[in-house]
Amino acid sequence: IKVRQPLRALHAEGVAGLSEEFKALVCQELNVKEVVTGAAVQSFKVPKLMPEFRTLGPRLGTMAKRAAQVLEQADPAAVLAAFEREGMWTADADGQQVSFIPDDAKVVWTPREGFAVAEEGAWAVALDVRVDDALRAEGEVRELVHRIQLARKEAGFQVTDRIEVAHCGAWKDLFDAYAERIAREVLAANMWQGPMDGAEHEFELTLGGRKGRLALRRVPCA
Repeated sequence: IKVRQPLRALHAEGVAGLSEEFKALVCQELNVKEVVTGAAVQSFKVPKLMPEFRTLGPRLGTMAKRAAQVLEQADPAAVLAAFEREGMWTADADGQQVSFIPDDAKVVWTPREGFAVAEEGAWAVALDVRVDDALRAEGEVRELVHRIQLARKEAGFQVTDRIEVAHCGAWKDLFDAYAERIAREVLAANMWQGPMDGAEHEFELTLGGRKGRLALRRVPCA
């Protein structure tokens, strides 16, 4: 995921005392909308059971391989609950009842779908990496602004130069929805869809799989 793609939230454990000032700084640096502290990062992980053949093999012999498949396909939460409640979990393996004990399974915790998790000591974070249409559009706008800023530099425009922007392609929705933001960040006095006479700089761009072309020119000083 590109850094310019905004994300919904970062859930953090072990930083309950983080001030609003530092939360804002984290949001800015990581490009996330919200930092949620005091979260239990464990809730953003799911258990996966890995068969332990060192215990299954000696106890079940030729049935060990099939028993391992049954364990891998089982609901981890149900198995762990049975281990906690009864000290064993029993299931059918090709018509034969097989009992499993806690030593028969290694529990591996993996991030829930849509999250990335990192842990170190008492610190843990879960990053919400789900990107909906609104976030995707905002990411495309950020990339569009970045590319226009680079084009200004490539064209030799001064930092304070006001410009005009013409675009041809499938991005009308972005320019319509974010016109004020785009104009403010690239110092555009005018923007429109269509050709530009007397363009000083032109370039092609692909955003979200959609191709287009942009043209820039400076606004003459009064």
